[in-house]
Amino acid sequence: MPGRLAARALAAAVATLLLGSGCGTPTAPSATASPSAHQVSAGPSNCQADSTQDITFAGAVTGHLACQSTPTNCLQPAPEPSKLIATIPVRVDGKPATLTVSVGGTYGLPGHGPGTYQVPGGIGAGDPQFELQLADMTTWVSSPGGIVTVLTDDGARVRGTVEGALTGPSAMTIKGSWGCKRPGA
Repeated sequence: MPGRLAARALAAAVATLLLGSGCGTPTAPSATASPSAHQVSAGPSNCQADSTQDITFAGAVTGHLACQSTPTNCLQPAPEPSKLIATIPVRVDGKPATLTVSVGGTYGLPGHGPGTYQVPGGIGAGDPQFELQLADMTTWVSSPGGIVTVLTDDGARVRGTVEGALTGPSAMTIKGSWGCKRPGA
């Protein structure tokens, strides 16, 4: 008898579930049914001084970058030689990706050296900003209010911090310290 009662209870539960979901109204997706986050590799365990980074990713991309396989060079592209850009190689999901940190086009001009630079609303090419681009070209860009700071710049090496939200296919944040070396240093 107990087996028959359990079978009837199960049949009733299934019937209720089927009737409840068959009324033509869409059911909300389960809160636990979310895609997995992309994973950042920490990098090689024995890190040279010119290859150290300390950046934590959270949200759609998670992990901590501690070291990269090669040093990051500071770029100063023409026609804005004052613009300072660090292009940091990262491995995401085991594939090469790039984190770019730019202080903006005024860096190095009189009164614009080491300091804090805020990502503005309506970001332009010469503004402080940061972005992450994966191997498949999926890209997240800095949201207004993000902060890029240059702590030191001795003419050979630049060290700073970055913090803020990025927008893209889904939300993510980054926070930590970055560095690059100037060409020829």
